Amino acid sequence: MQVSYRQFRAGIFTSWEDMLAGVAQFGSSIGRSALLAITQSEDKDGAVATVWYRADTDAKEAALDFRIFRGGWLTSWDQVCNEAAEFASQIGPDRIASISQSEDKADGLVVIWYWV
Repeated sequence: MQVSYRQFRAGIFTSWEDMLAGVAQFGSSIGRSALLAITQSEDKDGAVATVWYRADTDAKEAALDFRIFRGGWLTSWDQVCNEAAEFASQIGPDRIASISQSEDKADGLVVIWYWV
C-alpha cells in the first residue's frame, strides 16, 4: 500500500468551512476505500487539514460530507463532544469516515466526516 497526503489551508482569505468543503470534495474524489484519515490543526499561518489516503486505489463509490461542532468560552469540550457523538450515533458507524478535533483560536472544534 502506498500512502499519500494532501493538505488544505485556511487563513486570512479562506474560512474553516471553505477549507473543510475542499477536503470533502477531495475525499469524494478519492472514494471510501482510499481514505485513511483526516486530521486538522492550527499553526502559526492558520488552520491546516490533511487528508491521508491510499494512492494505489481508484474506487470512487461515495461522496464525503462533514458537520462542524464548535465550542467557545461558554461551552465545554464535553458539551461539544457530546453533541458530535449524538450526531455520529444518528448517522450510524458505517457512514462515518473520520472524526477530528482541534482548536480554532478560542473555539473547540470537532468535525464529523461522513459518507452520503
